[in-house]
Formats: sequence, structure tokens, C-alpha cells
Amino acid sequence: MADDGAPWLALEWVEGENLREHVVRAASEGQKPDVLEVVELGRKLASALGAAHAMGIVHRDVKPGNILLDRGRVRHPKLVDFGIVRATERDHPTTSGTVVGTVGYMAPEQARGQQDLDGRADLFSLGCVLFRCLTLRDVFEAPGPMAMLSLLLLHEPPKVSSLRPEVPAALDTVTSRLLAKDRTERPDSADEVKVALARIGAAPPGPIQTSRAPARK
Repeated sequence: MADDGAPWLALEWVEGENLREHVVRAASEGQKPDVLEVVELGRKLASALGAAHAMGIVHRDVKPGNILLDRGRVRHPKLVDFGIVRATERDHPTTSGTVVGTVGYMAPEQARGQQDLDGRADLFSLGCVLFRCLTLRDVFEAPGPMAMLSLLLLHEPPKVSSLRPEVPAALDTVTSRLLAKDRTERPDSADEVKVALARIGAAPPGPIQTSRAPARK
């Protein structure tokens, strides 16, 4: 409250761009995002989601446009726009069957308008974000939202490795688990995802492959 009793809210100013703008620019320049940067991005987003889920909050709109990059740095994301969050332990007036979220990043159960959403819906969206960053394309691509919803509900998502074979197998596995249509097959929590991504980020790089023939004696 201000001295005169008027309510006010202080917000952090984030200088930079959002992740959607960053990825679009990278694609236009033919640049592939650094894998370890994407891993760190995912780890920090999982940490933020874990904190929200611990308070019983489901974001429901995790997407590149809602992720700000502090000073344009992929390793310093800020998850924003909690405007359509759901508190998992309260009653909600939302009509059953209403679809809330962004087509292309919502989980199948969210697209079906289910009311019993939990943090695993956000984890599916996180998988979509990682897929977009690593491959520069959406998981499901179609000419319109209804076609995209049909793909989401009826087709299996591609693997990251099918589009970018050089990604670590562990990262390919984590992303595929996040994108599981059945939420019981996804990681149980954002903290589990955070730990898995931290292990990938801490792993030493593999051996350098060369095509040089052995030296002749």
C-alpha cells in the first residue's frame, strides 16, 4: 500500500527479448541453438515450475512467448504471465470442456478440456518448448489450430533426434518423456526434470570424432 492507502504492485523490469523472438531470429539466420544452453534453460524453467506446483499452481500456458530472456541470454529465463493459472486444490467456475491455453503447447488432457489438470500438463508444455528450441520447429505443425489439435490428440510426437541427431541421448529421452500423451508416463514432477537436466548439463562432452587416418610408421 502507498502512504495514501492506494494499492500498488512492483514488477521486475527484464531487459531483452522473449524466447519466441529469439528462436524465430535464430531460425531466420540458420543458427541452431546451443544444446547445453537449452539444457540450462529447461533446468531453470523446471525449477520455476517446481516452485509453482509446490504451491498448488498450474501455469497452463508455458510457451516461448511467456519466457523472457534477461538481456537476451538463453541461460537466464524468466517465466511470466500467470494469468490463467489454476489452483489445483480449489473449486473452479470454469465450465467443463472449456479449452484454455495455447494450441501447440498445451497437453492432450488440457486440449480435451479436462478439469483435473495438474503439474504434468505444464511438463508437457515444457517438452514442447525444449523441442522448439532444439529443432526450430513445433512438435505438431499444421495449417490451422483445429488441425494442430487433431495431430496432438491422434498422433505421436516426433523425437528430437529424428530432426537433430547430434543431441545427447539422455536429452532426447527426457524430451520424449515430457511429450508423452499419457500423463502417467511423464516425469512425476518438475523437480525430477530439473535433476535429469542438471545431470545432462554436468556430463562431460563425448570424445571428438575425427576422420584422420592413423599416422604411418
